Amino acid sequence: MKTPILCAMAIFASTSAHAAVVAGDSNVTNNGGGISTFVFDQVSGDINGTGDGLSFTGGGTSFIATSDQGTVVQDHPSNGGLGVYGSTGTDNLETNLGETLLLTFSAAVDIIGFTFNGTLGSNGHTDAASGAFSSSSNSGSISGDASFLDGIGDTFGLGGTSLCSINTGFCSTTSILFSGSEFKGYLESITFKIAPGAPPVPLPASLGFLFAGMAGLGYFGRKKRTS
Repeated sequence: MKTPILCAMAIFASTSAHAAVVAGDSNVTNNGGGISTFVFDQVSGDINGTGDGLSFTGGGTSFIATSDQGTVVQDHPSNGGLGVYGSTGTDNLETNLGETLLLTFSAAVDIIGFTFNGTLGSNGHTDAASGAFSSSSNSGSISGDASFLDGIGDTFGLGGTSLCSINTGFCSTTSILFSGSEFKGYLESITFKIAPGAPPVPLPASLGFLFAGMAGLGYFGRKKRTS
């Protein structure tokens, strides 16, 4: 009797763990050449994450957006995007308060670029962005003013140049961190492609537990019918 109970507990634990991560709106565009762009501000309403983050799937991989300083929010206005709902009661990513945003991928990717929307110096969201930001991945890092990466006249946020091609620290990476000293706004989009030689996307551990639990219950059900 103990083993079926353990199987049932595995199913409960896996579904509970899986439910802890909230699904974001995976608005993804295929740009050709294996390059995918996720745009985060094209949603009909706010999507509030939990401490375990927001999940996104597309472009041959999946990733989770998290923050140590609060919960990640996918803000719905056209000039919104991914922000952090922290102690200030706002859902902006406010790097001057130490807020950070981390994207963790399930397979290694080459980061092509990203864009921001801003709120600095205004009461609402704007296409323009400003304020010092920094981003790091593997052994690479870049910093500058968000106005150069606000999507206004930019291609992939970097004038058509792949970030991976100018900083190899952003190649074949499984995570990218956004921080800074005075940026206040949202991550509007990120563009990437699966890194050459990257392994297939692994089965999430929670689903593995679920399938194992279901298989265990099926086995004991068959054993009971044959005994």
